[in-house]
Amino acid sequence: MEKLPEHMISKIYGGVWGKLIGVRLGMPVENWKGNDVMKTYPHIYGFLDNCNSNDWLLRPDDDINGFIFFLKVLERLKPDEEIQPKHMADVILDTANDLPFDENSFISPTFFWWEDYGAEKSAYRNLAAGVPPEEIGDFAHIGDACNHIGGEIFYDAVGLVFAGDAERAVQYTSVMAKVMHNGEGAYGGMFINACISYAFLETSTKVIIEKALTHIPPESVLADMVRKMLAFYEKNPYDWEAALYYAEENWPDWYIWDYTALIVLALLYGNGNFSRSLEICMHCGRDTDCTCGNLGTILGVLNGYENINYQRWVEPFGDIVLCSASTGYENEVSVTQYAARVLLQVCNRYLFAFPYSNQNFNVYLHRNHQDWKDDICRKNSLCTEKISTPSGAPYALKFWAWNVKAGDVYQIYRHFAKLENFSDYNYTPSLCSHFLPGQTFRVRVRTPDAGLFVKLWAFGSEVYAGEPSALPPDVWQEFSLTLPEGTGKNFYDFINIEVYCSQDSFWKDDFNGIVVWLDDASVENVPCFRIQSDWYSYHNDPYCVCTHARLCFGHIVQVSQEKFRLMHGEENQLGMLLTGQTDKSNYQFHAVLSPEAGDLHLINFAVHGIISHYAFGFYGKNLLALLKTNGLPGEYEIVRQYPFVWEYGRTYDFEINVREYSLECRLNHAIVLSHQTEKPCSGGVGFVNRNGSTEIYLQDMSMKSLI
Repeated sequence: MEKLPEHMISKIYGGVWGKLIGVRLGMPVENWKGNDVMKTYPHIYGFLDNCNSNDWLLRPDDDINGFIFFLKVLERLKPDEEIQPKHMADVILDTANDLPFDENSFISPTFFWWEDYGAEKSAYRNLAAGVPPEEIGDFAHIGDACNHIGGEIFYDAVGLVFAGDAERAVQYTSVMAKVMHNGEGAYGGMFINACISYAFLETSTKVIIEKALTHIPPESVLADMVRKMLAFYEKNPYDWEAALYYAEENWPDWYIWDYTALIVLALLYGNGNFSRSLEICMHCGRDTDCTCGNLGTILGVLNGYENINYQRWVEPFGDIVLCSASTGYENEVSVTQYAARVLLQVCNRYLFAFPYSNQNFNVYLHRNHQDWKDDICRKNSLCTEKISTPSGAPYALKFWAWNVKAGDVYQIYRHFAKLENFSDYNYTPSLCSHFLPGQTFRVRVRTPDAGLFVKLWAFGSEVYAGEPSALPPDVWQEFSLTLPEGTGKNFYDFINIEVYCSQDSFWKDDFNGIVVWLDDASVENVPCFRIQSDWYSYHNDPYCVCTHARLCFGHIVQVSQEKFRLMHGEENQLGMLLTGQTDKSNYQFHAVLSPEAGDLHLINFAVHGIISHYAFGFYGKNLLALLKTNGLPGEYEIVRQYPFVWEYGRTYDFEINVREYSLECRLNHAIVLSHQTEKPCSGGVGFVNRNGSTEIYLQDMSMKSLI
């Protein structure tokens, strides 16, 4: 099978970075007037606020949330399956939430725009209420919000997947965008993704715009705007400020055509130059994270990754972005790994060989270090280098330090995100650790130097270290660190590879120092931990709230030192508490519950989202059931059931075994409900209740591997 061409990989990766760069650049001046941006930032040479190599956090944003998570719509489709509105609706319901905006603290743990009246939140509520996905984006349900900018800001990944195939890019975008914006808003998404797709084939931004224009209805307001902007450019090809005045005079409001006019302007007058085009778009003002985000994707594809200024635009990210979806484990996103997911979709649909392995931290592309850093008392550096690797990845991470002395320790490390890194609460993320008790970190290390020893460490709420081992020269040597079984307060957010030097470095090839390469790094195995009775005191700490659990709806109230209660806010409201890693299978989850009120008290497992999981517990009065989600939040279909008279205030012992194709659920070590599944089972765990509250005895909640 033919490999995906290198220039295609560069353009797709450039498009991913362009989107993220544009959104991040525009966030600090979102909704400013253009004149105010120009006066405050007359020359834009990079990010405006504190975003540098030591601050690797990209704040969550609704544009980023949609870009990252709506790729799942394509990933879930079978190869011969036609896209339907329900596919989009299912991902929205799985991923988003409807938690209220807190006006006092200005905190909004939400997926879509945090204002309560946004079109996307209205669409979500209609979906959750059972309105058919073919209807919720209509004017009848959301009014003229169907013509808002949300129709084009979430779907850039579709244009990247259908690279150079504008017809299919527009077809898929039309179905996806119309679920929330079935009006001119969807035309905006179709136009943007046609531009992205044509950017794989064309070199002229004017030609890209003209060809994309043919994919939207000619009678639409959006098409009329594009034609007029092109005509103005023909007469005034050098004065972008005159074009801005023209756009502001004709399209001054908050609709899709008003914003898209600024994207068209920047494409035309920036002439495809990545940095200059973004600067023009920033100086146009208004919803700059949205406009610069869409513009950045088109420009990233047009220029390719190699032609995006690395020091100015790429290096500040450190490869990590954060999202605010309902499943915390998926909210810390590696840009490299996300780009690999996009590339995999391209390969699957156009029958190319996927060129990479699936290890967590392998280096697929030049100048990408997946947020690994290094430190030593003297000068040091890191880069990527093309070298033969055990994983088959085209690059390895290369670390080197100058003038190393005997006894020096060279630290190579990687952080995982936690709440204290977070500085913007418009989209409060939940996070689940990527390295938990019971899991193993593996890495292969190589050096040309003698006298080196390697020791692995994990830091977080406590420190755990392996034993030092010699690193022989000129071979790839595997090292591993397995964390011991832990408690609810044992979490690790820092992996450290410590290289100890037993002798002075020496001159070789005009370089006095040591060199270390990394490859084949991964975190493996099912977590193994137990939540103890003092966990709640740690739960109040923001680190553990964001590291271990996600309250998707409702709120937590402490009952005693040994219990907390998952509360519902209103009658019929769903309460859900989620944790765990969505890619894990072959585990046992154990918990002790005491129902206090209401008639639905469930443990959920194999969780991939709000409407993608199984559940086991009390489902109405006098019924024990194994359940599967049925398309709406809190709605289930019964897979297995058993008549059982349960009582309020009584303690019940639940045990769930999740294997790849089977589920086994036990109550009080006796009653067993089993089920063979058609699809592989994996996913997180948690608790669900509705129409009542549940007390959970934390000292008896645990997870362990079945292998």
